[in-house]
Amino acid sequence: MKERKRVAVAGAGAVGLMAALALARRGFEVVVFEAKGQLEPTPRADTLHPATLTLFERLGIVADVLAIGKRASRFQFRELADGVIAEFDLSAIADVTAYPFRLHCAQDQLTRVLFEHVRASKVGIEFDSRVVGVAEDERGAHIQIKKGQQVEDRKFDYIVAADGASSTVRSVAGIVVSEESRAARMVQIMTTYDLSKAWSDLAPHAYFMDPSSPCIITQIPGAWRVLLALPERITDRDLHRDHWHRNTLAKIFALDRPISIFHETVYAIRTGVAASFRAGRVFLIGDAAHVVLPFAAMGLNCGIHDAYFLAKALYEKEFQAQDALDGWATTRRTVALNRAIAESNAMFMELHASGAERDRRNARLREIARDPVAAHDYLLRSAMLDPESLQATAPE
Repeated sequence: MKERKRVAVAGAGAVGLMAALALARRGFEVVVFEAKGQLEPTPRADTLHPATLTLFERLGIVADVLAIGKRASRFQFRELADGVIAEFDLSAIADVTAYPFRLHCAQDQLTRVLFEHVRASKVGIEFDSRVVGVAEDERGAHIQIKKGQQVEDRKFDYIVAADGASSTVRSVAGIVVSEESRAARMVQIMTTYDLSKAWSDLAPHAYFMDPSSPCIITQIPGAWRVLLALPERITDRDLHRDHWHRNTLAKIFALDRPISIFHETVYAIRTGVAASFRAGRVFLIGDAAHVVLPFAAMGLNCGIHDAYFLAKALYEKEFQAQDALDGWATTRRTVALNRAIAESNAMFMELHASGAERDRRNARLREIARDPVAAHDYLLRSAMLDPESLQATAPE
């Protein structure tokens, strides 16, 4: 490359920083613009799949990522009355991956690890810099950055939007969001109370199935995280004044009093996917491209894959004269629709199942868990190591 191509990344979350690092590793000059004054401090997502760990290995940072998380090879589906319905062990796919486990870590910790590697790669990071406009011509792309009351016009070769579900870049680029679903309301709770005291057979990652209030329970270093789906009848008053969620957890774990909580967030998610992940020199990744229910640990992982493979596609175009950018956009959108959104929505519905649907679900899970071949295939898919997930472990 006679002249280093310049890329602007909007958003300094985990996905944006992943894009910046992957691009810098491939020889691009990168600047990250973050609207806030600091990195996002809230935990948010907490699970990294084996295929995602492989991508961190390729960037040379997997040791630092592994150091902040808890390795969990077992995950289970369970009910309050009947206990464990099915349990799966990722060590069964050690024949395919060097990382036969899920890594549980808070997203803000992952963001800090990526941030340090991005800074070490001499990537520019500008905080309090909100993207308010994008444009392009035959020579490149322009991005307007608002800092305080001043607006600056900066020129780049490409623009990567990793600025979240309400992406300004996506909006000003004229890309619409389609395939939206009805919003699902959830509360995220973190506690230092050891939830395995209630169930000695509790796996580090457990899907608690219940027709009214299913939840996902995840053990991270030093704490447990519970993601609890809220029934439609529960109001904000029920949460804030009557502490419905705390009392519900006390019932689930048969505690005589509510557990202590050091972090909680109530939010609503409406799933959707951008009509296109590309508009000329502008590319969408992560939540700017797709919003996924957090019930199959696919949102963050897919976003990281978006970022890594975009850097690869841009490298192929600039270094190898192979324009893979449209292929990247089509493939990533297909993965978002057919894997991330479809499977997360299906998981959400299955966790709520009752009556005959519940019986069929439990029978299917037990049958898969009993069959080594079926369990192996199921684990590969859950680990994002199947062909539909882009074969993240395939050699480059």
